[in-house]
Amino acid sequence: MTLIEIMLVLVIIGILGSFAYPYYTRVNARAHCAEAQLVLNKLNLYFINLFENNGSYGSSVTSAYDPDPSTAPIGQDALWSSSANGWTLLPFGFDGGLKMRYSYQTAADGQSMTITVEGSIPGLGAALAQSPNGGNYLFVETLSGTTITSVEVPTL
Repeated sequence: MTLIEIMLVLVIIGILGSFAYPYYTRVNARAHCAEAQLVLNKLNLYFINLFENNGSYGSSVTSAYDPDPSTAPIGQDALWSSSANGWTLLPFGFDGGLKMRYSYQTAADGQSMTITVEGSIPGLGAALAQSPNGGNYLFVETLSGTTITSVEVPTL
């Protein structure tokens, strides 16, 4: 094999790698978001049932981030704490390590609430200015009655 053939092989590998890395980054980001969707689906089901049964989401509550970002950096696995502030009312928890961090806040009148998901996804870029814990991904879901609206930054 000549030096030119070796260089040609390296160029081809480099070109293939330049296409593969962005694809890998998107797949990795979607895997992180799949965790968030599973947790959000369970939380939405609980809170919407609570609203339909009681006519409100409860009194004004601002939960702590769970899992606690101070125990493990955002983006690394951490265990759910059912005893964290605001999460003691939930009759369930989440098994295994969670990479995203979750919090919620109910309005004073109990008619609406906001669920916030914050994460740090490799390859997604720098931390967001509006992220309270330095994550580079933020998903905010607002429940008003049984209507759900959501905002995702950045959009994946």
